[in-house]
Amino acid sequence: MALSDYAFAAFGNDGKPADGVKMGRIFIEPYKTWLYLRSGKLFQEGERFCNDVIAQIDGGSLSLFGCHIDVKSVELESRDKIPYHTVNLFFCRTGYGEALSVFGGVMCYAHLNIERAFARELGIADSVMVNGGSQGNGEGGWNKMLWVMDTPLREVVMPPKWSEMETYCGVTNDMIDALLAWDIPDSDWKKRVQAQKDITWMNLADRYFLGASAKQNVGDQPKILGEIVNEMKGQTK
Repeated sequence: MALSDYAFAAFGNDGKPADGVKMGRIFIEPYKTWLYLRSGKLFQEGERFCNDVIAQIDGGSLSLFGCHIDVKSVELESRDKIPYHTVNLFFCRTGYGEALSVFGGVMCYAHLNIERAFARELGIADSVMVNGGSQGNGEGGWNKMLWVMDTPLREVVMPPKWSEMETYCGVTNDMIDALLAWDIPDSDWKKRVQAQKDITWMNLADRYFLGASAKQNVGDQPKILGEIVNEMKGQTK
């Protein structure tokens, strides 16, 4: 698996990939499933954040220094009807008319939610909380488990169909489709994103270590960090 459980795909005003953008007095950057707002001038040591972060936006709308920011959570399923974990869309804009500048994308906990899918298979309602994990099987091995948080607590061993499934998915076409279907006030920006030959995404930690080399194409099988490094070295299989 990649080094981080989180991934993002973000696009600047020209529709091309962008890790973050400066809008007026702030720099906007996707991180995990939220946005960080950064400003070296406004940041003060000793407050909640560090490294020039002045605010965090997990959801809803915010207008600040002439920049309007929207973050929207969406519930999505894969083409195989398996739900994804957290998927947040974001769209930021500043200026008007010809001076309008925008930045938008997808941030996600980039896994298939196999615990919820298995719970649905068992007939458990989505309103009931479920968690996944591992438990010793008494024979020196481990079983992948589903814990159903109702009364009483239920523990169910997950069958191979679910326990052996690779859940990491990165940013998928389903997520990009949701972004482009979102009712945002700049349809031309959507067209610029769609015009890209290959729409790319990054695993958060891979970007930290590899920079732009960590980009992967939406729709391709996600690569782990080692595969990306080998490609950079020309050592592909």
